[in-house]
Amino acid sequence: MRIFNAIDKSELRPLRDCIECLQNGKRSHSNEISGSDLDGNEYAAFWLDLVISDIDNFEPYDDDSQEPSVSLSSSMTHDDVVDVVLTISEQDYEGKLCYTHLAYVDKAGKHPLNYK
Repeated sequence: MRIFNAIDKSELRPLRDCIECLQNGKRSHSNEISGSDLDGNEYAAFWLDLVISDIDNFEPYDDDSQEPSVSLSSSMTHDDVVDVVLTISEQDYEGKLCYTHLAYVDKAGKHPLNYK
């Protein structure tokens, strides 16, 4: 969970039903929230102080491995794509982590991120 301060920009006022995130700096805000690789990420925006007043704003996880991109000596084949998808599928724990987090939130109560 990330907490940001909203700003009022007149040029953004015509936009509706969207969240406009800062793109400058080391990481964009959308990247800080969930990696945001435009693969269908969903966000929720709350501005009610009651919802966010007791939440600590933790630093975003730094998942950048700093490893250089691998250059290919040939074009990707269908089998290469299948191998990548299968590898990701075998290593995908996101669903398990999401359900574990939800169970923890249910058990912990009102503000599970406050370890006070």
